[in-house]
Parts: sequence; C-alpha cells; structure tokens
Amino acid sequence: MEPYLSFFIAGLVGLFLAGLTFWFARKSGLQPAQAALIDTLKDNVDAQEDQIRLLKGDLAVERTARQGLEEKVQRLQAVVVELVTENAELRKKAGLPVKGVEL
Repeated sequence: MEPYLSFFIAGLVGLFLAGLTFWFARKSGLQPAQAALIDTLKDNVDAQEDQIRLLKGDLAVERTARQGLEEKVQRLQAVVVELVTENAELRKKAGLPVKGVEL
C-alpha cells in the first residue's frame, strides 16, 4: 500500500504545482507576452523559410553557371592541346627545337 500512497501523493503535489503555475501565469499577465512571443517566433520562421527558398534558388543558378563554365574550360583545354600539338608539329617541320611541350 505504501508505494501506491507515495505515487498518489506525488501525483497530487504535481497537479497542485501545475495548477499553481497556471494561476500565477494568468495573474501575472504572462499570456499576452507569450502570445506576442509565439507570433514573433512564427514570423521569424516564415522569414527564414522565405530566405531558405531564395538561397536554394540562388544556389541552383550558381550551379548551372558553374557547370557552363566547367564545360567552357574543358573545351578551351581541348583547343589548347590541339594548338600545342599543331605548334610542335610545325616547329618540327620548320626544323626549330621543340622545348618544354608536355601534353
């Protein structure tokens, strides 16, 4: 019987403390402050979600631009390799030394 009695007493004390806290919050006027805080937090969350959406859009644009630039760089590298090869062949045909050309 003792474990049940202590559980029952602890439950009553917890219930009393919860009621006392609720009464104190109503009496002290915390509810309007809590409502204002909740509204502010909701507005902050909405603003952050909007900012995240904008940043994701900017990131997609940047990724697309980067992919385009990487493709241009690869094409330019291929052109440079062709020009270096052609230059080396022309130097050989002209009898000029070919130095420092590594492909």
